Amino acid sequence: KLSIAFVSLVFFLGLLEISLRVIGHFYFSREITRYGDLTSSDVILCVGDSFTWGGETLRNETYPAYLSQIIHSRRPHSKALVVNKGKCEYNSRQVLASLPRWLSMYHPRLVILLVGSSNRFNPWGYNSYLAPGPLTHLQDALNNLRVIKIIKLIVINAKLHNQYWYPEFISDIWNEGDRDSGGNAGTNILHESIRFTRSYAADAYLVKMLRIKSPSRNDALSNAWYYHNTGRPQQALELLHTGLKATPRSPRILCSIAYMYLEEGDIQKAEAYYTRAVQSNPGSEFARCQMAFFLQRCGYDYYSEKRRYDLALGYFVRAAEADPLDYENYYMLSKTYDFQSKYDADFIINAFQRMLRSSSQLKNNALFTAYLTLFNDKKYHEEKISQWLESDLDAITALCKKHGAQILIQNYPAAYPMANSALERTALKYRLAFVDNLAAFSRLALQDPAAVYLLDDSHCSAKGHKVMAENIYSALAAKEMITR
Repeated sequence: KLSIAFVSLVFFLGLLEISLRVIGHFYFSREITRYGDLTSSDVILCVGDSFTWGGETLRNETYPAYLSQIIHSRRPHSKALVVNKGKCEYNSRQVLASLPRWLSMYHPRLVILLVGSSNRFNPWGYNSYLAPGPLTHLQDALNNLRVIKIIKLIVINAKLHNQYWYPEFISDIWNEGDRDSGGNAGTNILHESIRFTRSYAADAYLVKMLRIKSPSRNDALSNAWYYHNTGRPQQALELLHTGLKATPRSPRILCSIAYMYLEEGDIQKAEAYYTRAVQSNPGSEFARCQMAFFLQRCGYDYYSEKRRYDLALGYFVRAAEADPLDYENYYMLSKTYDFQSKYDADFIINAFQRMLRSSSQLKNNALFTAYLTLFNDKKYHEEKISQWLESDLDAITALCKKHGAQILIQNYPAAYPMANSALERTALKYRLAFVDNLAAFSRLALQDPAAVYLLDDSHCSAKGHKVMAENIYSALAAKEMITR
């Protein structure tokens, strides 16, 4: 029976693996999209990850597609064939492994390379880089199985959820002398026997205020919340701003204004008023609680709804500094960190060191220390990852030169420090043509909102891909790397 069960399980997993690969083949069929004359001997091979494949844009809105259009519109007699061999989440080792086959298949005159951002979270090939041999190659092969990836995701999430717990500490928040709020000075927001983190204390207070459904004779603050809760936000803000003129440092009024701006989606104004509340009332636990709530909510919004993991990480770091004993922030830090490539481990470690300087008691906190150790380990790992990426870029360059192909290296239009640094260093080392997309997109962001060129997940929009194509064409024309 055990043998039958084992064989059945292997059969099922094998069938699942085949199904996932078949579905993936059709979904990622864009990787073999070509633009130009299929009989051409002038092939431009674009290799890399989702930034080459196209992310969420259509196949005719990728930078290889636009590059083909630009070449043929400006050089009508050109026979250039642009081939898109990008694939989502490809790392440098996967490009290196596939490149010999692509070079033999297309015999390209030019290879355009953009890879490296996925190396931080896609480990395929890393073990064989560290210790080449049959066992590590087998380990990499197993890591590349779709079924294994699914199992790993389940295990990782299970481990994270086991660490997901809250400590208790007293959040006994008083009105803090806010005597402008209708004579409620000295009233507890929460009963002192209730223990919460700061963000949850703020949430409990907001729940209380959001329940106000009738006007008050004496309490202007309650009336403002009454207007807000009954669909009259403008009247609520007008009443709060009037009250603020009389008591410009009131944390209650400042935080209420901030929350209402947050509800309207104006994060900048909300943050300005929360910051003003904290700075005007440095000893106010109420203001700190509201700020912690705001930072954590922004982190969740950018994480779950907008998928801007770099921005989410920044908010979770600030939320952790505002509320060092809320371990939900640390959990989200570790979770968000692996989905972004803008920040390195030093960014988190420096924040943790600031927290230790502000509260020396944290050094005796086991879970805080565990997360600090986690990010110290990540820092060591990232240094190895960077070395791995540069080693692969060296090998890719040598392979292209061996096949007589010219090389153009570009960096990412989004801030991916490790990958962008490695790409630029490789271009300088071998004196290769280089396109600085990051600098170009940064200049454009001064004129137009960044969202015009980059989507919420930092991948290019159609306009962004056009910019990349123009950048590449200009570099090729300047180096006389385009045939007439």
